[in-house]
Amino acid sequence: MTRDWRWLRAGAAAVALAGIAGCGSTAALTTTPRHSQAPAATATPKAHKISVKPCSLVTKAEADALAGLTLEDGQEYAESCSYNAPTTGPSGQVFIGIADGAHSFYNVEVNLGAKFEPIPNVDADDALWEVDHATEFLRDGDFWVALSLPFGDAVQSKPPMEQLAATIASRLRDAGA
Repeated sequence: MTRDWRWLRAGAAAVALAGIAGCGSTAALTTTPRHSQAPAATATPKAHKISVKPCSLVTKAEADALAGLTLEDGQEYAESCSYNAPTTGPSGQVFIGIADGAHSFYNVEVNLGAKFEPIPNVDADDALWEVDHATEFLRDGDFWVALSLPFGDAVQSKPPMEQLAATIASRLRDAGA
């Protein structure tokens, strides 16, 4: 019997987000991504004062297209947003985490031994695709964004998620990054 580690990873990310949601830390980035290429920014990250709501980074229409089904409206919880499938239909979710919560999610994945590939053509200091999972991480200075499709196939989800990463980076720039 094989285990579906996506549930464990999603649970670990939720715990990380819940644990730091009220902290308001502005500490500089101290973790270097473990992927095949060096991160784009090797200097001390620039501090950003970004005021953005996580559900504003991915529209409902984009979440629906990514999940391949009609999702409910986004539900914001501090530093995260979830677009969930209705309980009466097939399973699906699009998760967006920002700031310290997204950084913690990234650190959990690193500690679990995840492998990353750079996402090309994204205007961010780092844009990383998590190999074998439908998850990506963007970093602009010390501001992090995580986008995850917990029920998605990593191979099929990669092209549309990489395209959405560029859109998210653009929205971050518009928000003051």
